Amino acid sequence: MPSRIAAYEIIKSIALEGLNYATNEYDINRYQRLLDIVSKEYADLTDHDVALLKERYLQDIDVQTPHAGVLAVTADTRGHLLILKRSDNGLWCHPAGWIDFGENPFEAAIRELKEETGLISKPQAIIGLLSIGAEEYPMILHQVALRLYMEPVPVDSAIQLSHEHTDYQWIDPYSDNLETIDWYGTSDEVIKDVIKYRESGQFVQPDFS
Repeated sequence: MPSRIAAYEIIKSIALEGLNYATNEYDINRYQRLLDIVSKEYADLTDHDVALLKERYLQDIDVQTPHAGVLAVTADTRGHLLILKRSDNGLWCHPAGWIDFGENPFEAAIRELKEETGLISKPQAIIGLLSIGAEEYPMILHQVALRLYMEPVPVDSAIQLSHEHTDYQWIDPYSDNLETIDWYGTSDEVIKDVIKYRESGQFVQPDFS
């Protein structure tokens, strides 16, 4: 059962993709009506002007696809993992972000890690692939993301946080205290991918050349 916001996004994507392809005036009117409905619902939820929301949505008339992102899962040479405390909600996550136009996932992970922590590293392996939506991340409506394990950095590496985070810590992925961490979305599931990669060597070697 999709959440309320996820359902709105499904309706919006149907409306926008329909408006992109429809030629029959009756079909166009139906898709316009769907967009009117979802614009009104979002306006009620966010206190935004319904006309402005609809105008913004109409800029996205095209084939509707999920956003693409990366997680730059970073360890030091001890094997401890770097996690960051988000400034917007105080929850803990891994360095991550959207893939920019013109980038491949490899480049995006390098950029996001440097922007969020000041660290310079490159992906060593793809350890996971996830598809997430509003049920896990209320502000991310549908995202497909690669979990990239970065080459380990020195233990004494200096961390330079961006405005997106307020704190950081290095954690032992085998610790029994991980359940006490207030995780953002499915960030805790990354630990399982890391352990599986380290213990079994199961991964996909990145090749974006």
